[in-house]
Amino acid sequence: MTRLTARLTIIGAAVVYGSAYAQVTLSTGERRCVTAMNKGYARMADKYGSALSRCLADATAPGATESFDDCVAAARATSRVARIETVLGNIEAKHCGVPPAYAFTGATTVADAAVDQELEIVSMLFGGDLGLAASTAAGECQVRVLKAAQRCRKIVARSWNKCKKKAIRETSDSGEPPGEWLAGECMHEGIITENRLTGKPRGLSRKCRRDIGRAVNDYCDLPEIPQVFPGDCGSDPSFALCVRDEVPRSVCRGLDVADALGVDGLAPGHCDIFND
Repeated sequence: MTRLTARLTIIGAAVVYGSAYAQVTLSTGERRCVTAMNKGYARMADKYGSALSRCLADATAPGATESFDDCVAAARATSRVARIETVLGNIEAKHCGVPPAYAFTGATTVADAAVDQELEIVSMLFGGDLGLAASTAAGECQVRVLKAAQRCRKIVARSWNKCKKKAIRETSDSGEPPGEWLAGECMHEGIITENRLTGKPRGLSRKCRRDIGRAVNDYCDLPEIPQVFPGDCGSDPSFALCVRDEVPRSVCRGLDVADALGVDGLAPGHCDIFND
C-alpha cells in the first residue's frame, strides 16, 4: 500500500509519519468515546435482537394475530429499542465531542449497523419471506435456534470489544490504515485464534457450535431443517456449523460499518473468510 493519508492533522491524536499510513495514538478522551460507543452498539444489538426473537415467538404461537414480517418491520420503533437509540445519541454527545481519529462513526451509523447485523442473521436463517417462513409447528425449534445464533453474536461482539479496548491503547504502527490494523489485531488475532485474549484457539467457535448444536438437536426435527430454515444455511448438511460460521461474518460486517474499519473496502472478502 503506497497511498499516503490525506489527513495531515488529527485532532487529539499523536501522528507520526514515515510509513504508508500515519501512526495514530488515541487520546484518553477518544478511547473513552470509542469504548462507550462500543457498549452502546452491543446494547442496541441485544435489544433489537431480543425484539426480533419475540416477534418470531409471537408469530409462531397458536392463534397469532401478527405475522413475523410485520412485527419485524415495526420492531425498531418499539419503546425498548428506541430508548437505546436515544442512549446512543446521549453517549455520543457526552463522550465524543472530539471525534476519535479512527474506530468511530456516530450514533446513527452505529444503531443502523446493529440493526442490519441482526436482520442479516434472521435472513440467513429464514430467507427473504419471513411471514412464510414462520411455522407454528416448528416454532420452538425456530425460536431456539435464532436465540442461539444471537447468543453466538453476543459472544463474538463481546470479545471484539474486549480486544479493541486493549488495542486502542497502543499505537497503530503497522503501516496499514488504523481501522484495518485494528481489524487485524482483534478480528483475526483476537476473535478467531483468540491468542491475544486467552491463548486458546477457536474457543469462541466451540462455544457457538455447542450452543447452536444443542438447539438444533434438542428442539428440531432434523429432516425438516431445509423447510424450517429456508435461508442460506437450510440446505447445508452441516446446518449448525453453517450457522456458527455465518454469524461471525455478520458481526464482522456490522462492526466494519459501525467502527468505519474499511476492511471490506481495503481487503475485499475479509468478512467472508472471517471464520476460516
